[in-house]
Amino acid sequence: MRSADAHFLRTRVVAQGSIAGQGSKTLSLDIYSRQARVEDLLRLFVKAGQPPLDGALQMHAHVTLPPKDEPFLKRVQLVGSFAINGAEFTKRATEEKLCELSIRARGEKNAKAGCASKSISAEFKSDVALEGGVATLSGARFVLPGAVARGGGTFSPMDEAIDLHGKLAMRASLSKAAGGLKSVLLVPLDPFFKKDGAGAVLPVHVKGTYSHPIFSVR
Repeated sequence: MRSADAHFLRTRVVAQGSIAGQGSKTLSLDIYSRQARVEDLLRLFVKAGQPPLDGALQMHAHVTLPPKDEPFLKRVQLVGSFAINGAEFTKRATEEKLCELSIRARGEKNAKAGCASKSISAEFKSDVALEGGVATLSGARFVLPGAVARGGGTFSPMDEAIDLHGKLAMRASLSKAAGGLKSVLLVPLDPFFKKDGAGAVLPVHVKGTYSHPIFSVR
């Protein structure tokens, strides 16, 4: 069992593991970090010149790399969890949609005017399992000012495809949020349900790619 302390860009990762097997070897690592940036790690997986997300990252995971004759992203297996604080999307159109959703979720008006040049930060945490080039998220929690989404789904580092689904709880009631929520989520507000005293709760779906996510109500 050996350990290593790696630094790259603004990220520090501590790893401990071993290489075992006769002939073809299997790499097994336990990795963790409390001083990482999500954009640094995304640069290892996404093809775009600029990672779609910035933010402070904490993570821990067990990684296995078996001796298969396949591309790295197909071979690598990972089970762990992560938390991103102060997350900001680098694509302006995505930032504006999330900002408008946050303002509507708080029952405020003039969402478009308030988001013309304003950035919004979020918190995101989840358990994750990566195998065969597809990552599965479970117990995911995404927090914006005035709104909390919980759910799960999949994303593929190989082609950037995402398919996430869950429920979005808003601080505001549906009647207060509806003024611009339809345009933010791009579909009619049906179906939905409401918890007593908890504002509106909507089933939501995010698909598309990292760089061009599409938000909708299922």
